[in-house]
Amino acid sequence: MSEPALDPDSLIGQRIFGGYVVTRRIGEGGIGAVYAAENSALNTRLAVKVLLPERSSNSTIARRFMAEARAASAINHRNIIQVIDAGQLDSGLHYIVMEHLEGETLARWGRRKGQVPIDEALNVLAQVCSGLEYAHLRGIIHRDLKPANLFVAPAPENPLFAKILDFGIAKLNDQSLADGFETRTEASAGTPNYMSPEQARALRDVDERTDIYAMGVIAYELLTTKLPYKAHSIGELAYQHTSSTPPAPRQLRSDIPPAWNELIGRALSIDPDDRPRSARELAELMIDATPGGAKIARRVAPLLFQPPPDDPTRPIRIPPPPEVQVSITESVGDDDPMVISEPRSVPAPTQTPARTSTQTPAHTSTQTIRRWSVWPLVVALLVLAGSMGVYVATRGDGDADLAPAPAPAATNPQPRLRLPPPPPVQPIIVQPLIVQPLDESGTQRETRTEADRETETDRETKTRNRPKGKARTKTKTKTRSPDGGVTDPDKLFDTRN
Repeated sequence: MSEPALDPDSLIGQRIFGGYVVTRRIGEGGIGAVYAAENSALNTRLAVKVLLPERSSNSTIARRFMAEARAASAINHRNIIQVIDAGQLDSGLHYIVMEHLEGETLARWGRRKGQVPIDEALNVLAQVCSGLEYAHLRGIIHRDLKPANLFVAPAPENPLFAKILDFGIAKLNDQSLADGFETRTEASAGTPNYMSPEQARALRDVDERTDIYAMGVIAYELLTTKLPYKAHSIGELAYQHTSSTPPAPRQLRSDIPPAWNELIGRALSIDPDDRPRSARELAELMIDATPGGAKIARRVAPLLFQPPPDDPTRPIRIPPPPEVQVSITESVGDDDPMVISEPRSVPAPTQTPARTSTQTPAHTSTQTIRRWSVWPLVVALLVLAGSMGVYVATRGDGDADLAPAPAPAATNPQPRLRLPPPPPVQPIIVQPLIVQPLDESGTQRETRTEADRETETDRETKTRNRPKGKARTKTKTKTRSPDGGVTDPDKLFDTRN
C-alpha cells in the first residue's frame, strides 16, 4: 500500500460514522493519532483513532492496527475500551471508532500522585485484573500492558475508574479472531521495561502470564515510583533479568504491607510457573493483602466476585459472613418458660452465593424458638393410665398382661416424663343380705334370740313403772352385773333419794 498524501489534520470537520463530525485532535502515539468526534443531534462524543499516513505503508503495522480493532471489539467489559467500528477511508487511512473517555492515562496520574496509597492502588489494579481475566478467558493476551495504556476516567461511582487501552499487539489465540493477522511472529514487540523474560526472548509459547508479569511491574512502580528493571533495549533487559535482582518494594517504601511485598515478588518471578496463575488470582492476593480490601474490590470490580461466564464451576473465594447467634427458648408451660441462653453458631450458606456488587454482609440476628406445651400430653397419659387400671381390676388376672398400644412417636422430641404409679384399686366388700324365712301364714318368721327377748321385756317393765310426767327421751341401756342381775346405769349416778 502506497503512503497516502492526505494529512490527518484534514480530518477535522469531516463526517465519519454516520452523523459524527471530527472536531479536534486529542493526542498522538507511535503509530496513530486520536481525534474527538461529536454528534450534535444526540449530544454524544466518540473517539476516532487513525493510523498515521507514514505508518500505513507498513503492512505489518496496518495488520497490527486492525488486529487491535478486532481484539477489542470481541471483548465487552466495563474496564476495557469499547470499539464500535473500524474501516478504511477513501483516502486509504485506517481508523477505529471507540468510546470517548474523559480523564488521563495512569502514567500521567501516577507522576502527579507520587507514591500511591495502598487502597488507591488496589482500586485501580483490581479493575485492570478484572478486565484482563475477561480477555484471557476469550483467548486474548494484551502483551503491551503499561501505565500509558491504562486510562483513569472519573465516574460517579468511582473517581478512579480504569480502562485498558491499545490491543495493538495483542496475541489472539482464537483462530476466528486471529485469521489473517500474524500476531505470533512478533512476540518481542512491546515496551522493554514491562516485558516478561519469555516475551523478551521472543518465545512462541507466551501466554497470559506475561500480562501478570507486566501487572507486577505496574504495581511496583505505583507504590515506589521506581521500575524494578530499567533498560533501553530488549537485549539489555534480558541481561538484567539473568544477572540482577530488583530491590524489594519495602526497601524503597517502608509502609508497604509485607503481603504486598510478597505478591509483587511472585508476579515478577523469572519462571512463569512461580507467578500467580491468572489475573483473578493476582487480584485475590491484592485483596487479601489490603485492610478492607474485599469491601473496596466489591465496589470497584464486582465481576471478580462472580463466576466467569465460560466457567461457572470455578470456585470463588468469598469472605465468610459473620456468625449468627441463635437464642433458643424452650417452654414447658405458658407460665413457666425454661430459657436456654447458650449461643449457637449457624454455618454460612453455600454463597454464596456468588459474588455480587450488591451483596451486603449478613446481619447478626436472634431467633426465638418456642416449643409446644407438654401439659396436654401429660393429662392424656394420666387419663389413659387410670382407664387401664380400672380395666385391669374389672377384668381380673387373666387380662393383667394386656398392655396399651404404644403412643405414636412425636414429631418434636419431648422430655421424658416419670409418671407416678396408679393408686391401688380397693376391693368392693359386699355385705351378705339375710333373708327372714316366712311362716305358714306368709309373714316373716320371728328369729329373735333369747337375749333379745329378755332385753325387750326389761324395757317394757321399766316403761310401765316410770312415773307419769317424768318421761325421758334418753334411751338407757341396761347391763348385766357380774352376779347375773340387770343394772340400770342411771341408778349408779342418781343422787336423788
